[in-house]
Amino acid sequence: MFVVIKIIESLLIPPGLFALTFALAGLFGLGRYRWLAKTNIAIALAIVIVSTQWFANLLLRPLESAYPQPKDPRGDAIVVLGGGFTTGTPDITGLGNLYGDSSVRLLAAAMLYRRLHIPILLSGGPNTRVGDHAYSFAAIGRRDLIALGVPNQMIWQEPNSRDTQENALFSAAILRAHHVQTPLLITSAYHMRRAMLDFAKAQVKAVPYPVGYLVNRTASHDAFGWLPSMQGLDDTTIAVREYLGIAATQIGVRG
Repeated sequence: MFVVIKIIESLLIPPGLFALTFALAGLFGLGRYRWLAKTNIAIALAIVIVSTQWFANLLLRPLESAYPQPKDPRGDAIVVLGGGFTTGTPDITGLGNLYGDSSVRLLAAAMLYRRLHIPILLSGGPNTRVGDHAYSFAAIGRRDLIALGVPNQMIWQEPNSRDTQENALFSAAILRAHHVQTPLLITSAYHMRRAMLDFAKAQVKAVPYPVGYLVNRTASHDAFGWLPSMQGLDDTTIAVREYLGIAATQIGVRG
């Protein structure tokens, strides 16, 4: 009964609901509009496939396996790439909250700082002003790092970048000004391939330190990964965006 409930639930909530709608439209139209019915059924099948965690993992796994996390990381600074934030939202230390990816990256930086005691460069905007308050990943991240015990003088900020390419370009200037040679680069594992390409183009010899993995390395705990879900669709979207970003970087397109 539990499995049946899970299947029904997945078909009554988007994106499963959209697939079910197209499938039913196709089945009811088989008699009179055969070509349109087949098209609807094909669309339903496509929605189901791209919305499963199983399919998303197929796309994410090569991205997350591109760079192993070093067991004994070494560097003369830590660069953390932003992953978004909210404005005006309450937090323990002030206004503005980091999104999940940003929080995972920031926590990893704090833990590495406790081991290495090297400066942390927070790279990420966009610098957003709401009323008399300015927000950016760098500003919110700095506030949170101080709350976690990192000294203010060990935190550098780059609050203006809007994408990974700008992360690399703007960070490179700050790193050169501080004579940093081999920074540790922290970003989500699925994003590391694109980040390393952009930092290499900015002539920064970064040491990758991927965090925030989405795909299990051992046996999956998700017994329903073959069902359509919004999480599966989100993860598929993340992976496709990364592959497009990698291709754009390799051919020299900005973004």
